[in-house]
Amino acid sequence: MNVLLLILVALVSTVVLVAVLLWANADHPRDGSEVQVFCKAEAPQLRRGQKIKIMTYNVQFLAGKNYVFFYDIPDFSGGDDTRVDYRDIVSTADGIARMIAGESPDIICFQEIDDGSRRTNYIDQLSILLERLPSDYSCYTSAFYWRIKFLPHPKLFGSIGMKTAIISKYKISRTVRRNLPDLPVNIFMRQFYGKKLILQAFLPVDDGSQISMMSTHLDAFTIGSDIMTKQLNSLRTQLYDLDAKNIPWILSGDFNLLPPGQYDKLIESHRSYYNPETEIKDFYEEFMMVPSMEDATGGQAEQWYTYFGNDPRLTKPDRTLDYIVYSSRLRLVEGHVRQIDTKHLSDHLPVVATLEL
Repeated sequence: MNVLLLILVALVSTVVLVAVLLWANADHPRDGSEVQVFCKAEAPQLRRGQKIKIMTYNVQFLAGKNYVFFYDIPDFSGGDDTRVDYRDIVSTADGIARMIAGESPDIICFQEIDDGSRRTNYIDQLSILLERLPSDYSCYTSAFYWRIKFLPHPKLFGSIGMKTAIISKYKISRTVRRNLPDLPVNIFMRQFYGKKLILQAFLPVDDGSQISMMSTHLDAFTIGSDIMTKQLNSLRTQLYDLDAKNIPWILSGDFNLLPPGQYDKLIESHRSYYNPETEIKDFYEEFMMVPSMEDATGGQAEQWYTYFGNDPRLTKPDRTLDYIVYSSRLRLVEGHVRQIDTKHLSDHLPVVATLEL
């Protein structure tokens, strides 16, 4: 009896120890938690009636276009690259900074910025970008949405740290993290997945009001689950809440969802990433977006493609995954996807919109 009791105690202790180690291996950020903001003392405020230019850009951890990663091939059968050379990171950061200096957006929303990842030599990539941007970018804020001390995946096998960031020429008063629903996986696997979020910054306006700028990156590889619908519903809740408070808002990021009508235009192997009936269709019907439904599905749709995958079978951008969504309290002046000098910088292309307060 004593031997059986000792065995039972040992088994329970082992299970508890494994659970503690798994829990400690990953970040568990609290929904609604305040996120640190860094601003220069002289950061100006937005002015009522001014035009503001927004850019959203998934920078693919500054890898550029010289690599094929395991997830770039739809059945995960190829893509042997696992580490990004430091020289490529610096070269990509230089190219992005030059492009931003030319476009001169007032607010930039970045996704897929690495910080502490083995695959990118543990570099704080946000610092590298900030060092290269023009000096009039006065404020920034960022938050991790995938942070694991050790990921045992054979193509990653080490630490992962990935952020979204908002960088602004204008004052940011505060930033809040809003967690999105998790993929429906078991509690063991959940410790190795990221925690998707909305990074929600508030910018004061000179008349005493404020505007909310949000950056997000929804899940990928979700066929067979309803997680995209749940994450869109979570976004929708935040937008309705801001509307109820009469706070104008802008939401931007990588939604990993096709506009209606683009599914059949993909090469057959890449359709496996998406559902034939896109979950974003209802979102399009409720909110104003860049690109608009007409832009993304019309005769000039190629001008609005925002994704140029690393799969060697893809020779040019072929789909739209990135969007800027904006409040009815704002007016769209102009929008575009900057394609001409960005195809070599990331597997995504930046979306730009000028809005009037």
